[in-house]
Amino acid sequence: MFPLSGQRPTVTAGQPPLTVATQIGIGNDGQPLYAYRDPAPVAPQQAIPVRPWGAYLGAGCLGVMALIAVVGIVLLFILGLAVVAAALCVALIVVVICLRMLMGMWQEMRNPKEK
Repeated sequence: MFPLSGQRPTVTAGQPPLTVATQIGIGNDGQPLYAYRDPAPVAPQQAIPVRPWGAYLGAGCLGVMALIAVVGIVLLFILGLAVVAAALCVALIVVVICLRMLMGMWQEMRNPKEK
């Protein structure tokens, strides 16, 4: 029927050529298994793009750390401005109190009150 040793079957005139059976394995019963059809042609596979996931992860981590650093610097700057503003308010209050006292002393010196 089909050659087992790889021989080509003979083709006689007027008959279509026989498909060469290739043994693909042995069944559970110990009998050889043959492939009677040629396998479908395999489409050429495209290369899987290689992506540097580690680099992406590292860049993301560095980005998060840079963002935290920038936010920290901005917060420290704002805190510094708040401290400077508080110091200016205290200084303004002290200057106003001193000026009021000096004005009062000046008026007493100009218009001394008699007891």
